[in-house]
Amino acid sequence: MCRIVLRSNLSHQESAGARFAVSVMNQTIAVMAALAWVASASIARAQATGIVSLSGFGQPLQAILNEAPAGAGADLRTFATGQLNFAELETLPLGLGPIFNSRACSSCHFQPAMGGSGGFLQEVRVRNNLAEGPLHVFAVDNMLRLGPQTSGAGGLFPQGVEAAPLGCQITAPGCQPSPCQKEEAARTTFAANLPICNPASSAFASGANCTAERQATALFGLGLVEAVSDRTLINLAAGEQASVRGVVKQVSELGATRVARFGWKDDHAVLRAFASDAYANEIGITNPDRPEPLSLCAIGQTQFGVVLQTADDPEDTTDTDGRADIDRFADFMRGLAPPPQLTLSASAMAGSALFTKIGCAQCHTPAITTASNPRLLHSSNHRRGPDLTIAEPNPHQPDLPSFLRFSAP
Repeated sequence: MCRIVLRSNLSHQESAGARFAVSVMNQTIAVMAALAWVASASIARAQATGIVSLSGFGQPLQAILNEAPAGAGADLRTFATGQLNFAELETLPLGLGPIFNSRACSSCHFQPAMGGSGGFLQEVRVRNNLAEGPLHVFAVDNMLRLGPQTSGAGGLFPQGVEAAPLGCQITAPGCQPSPCQKEEAARTTFAANLPICNPASSAFASGANCTAERQATALFGLGLVEAVSDRTLINLAAGEQASVRGVVKQVSELGATRVARFGWKDDHAVLRAFASDAYANEIGITNPDRPEPLSLCAIGQTQFGVVLQTADDPEDTTDTDGRADIDRFADFMRGLAPPPQLTLSASAMAGSALFTKIGCAQCHTPAITTASNPRLLHSSNHRRGPDLTIAEPNPHQPDLPSFLRFSAP
């Protein structure tokens, strides 16, 4: 397993510190390649010896690793840079909030490796909330307990000290809501005593308000999902039996209408839009695609001598290389390999046959062919499934990184 937890501010700094971070990143890339090679070898040995434990989650696509020893490390560098940004912790007053659910992408996507799911519920949705997005559990005006701290002549906690875990949670019965949290409760129709939604109950049938708790989903292999063409997904739905036929949801984003495929409710079709939504709604960072803040509840305010919110939107800006943080998050997700797989035992093969026989495969398609895009590929169509071989970009997203021409084992 390759799990990198180094922090970087590469997208915001052009200083000696940034140059040091570049040096660290270069060393990290070398370590990543070595660890991933070891993990791949371990999987092969485990299969050969009959051991069924499995590592390898969170690795980049195998072909990204294959090219690195030959000196072609640009794709691995793109992946590693995205991974570093994915793990970066946001702080005050550089963009966090004013209402938010976490401080870093990796805070929700870390099990069993960075890019995976989470170990706990990270999000609450309110049934009668007509506003966009989730309930925001934390707020910058209810997270600090001390002002800036020093040690000798140096700064120890220049942005103050946060109360664990991140201050008062709006969902906690004993929380005394701050002005930002009171505004959030009114916006979303949230109350701490709302029950968990039970679709089988009479209260639910009558329209009673309730909450749904959600856990982050894993991101492994999403670059391959993005690479599937709209037409393929439309044809899949059309070929299903009427009793299980899905609805093809389409969304308009980044100047085009596409078949949606990302998020709990298939709200997005491309990973940049998916990243932009999460950056704004989960961390509160305005960005090129979502430049308006969720709230101005703490604008110009200070607490314990710390500035809580500034009017500098969008906070995530496009750098001189033409990329913003949301692009780098997308780079990381696109480069993530699918979950590793063991060779099927006789029992597993029998289960696979039964899975298909009773109709499960009508919805859970074993393999999907990615879109053909010779501009970025050395060969034509390939499959997304148990025997993944290669990924290629959605034809409606021509600016995908070059590493999507490479394969996953």
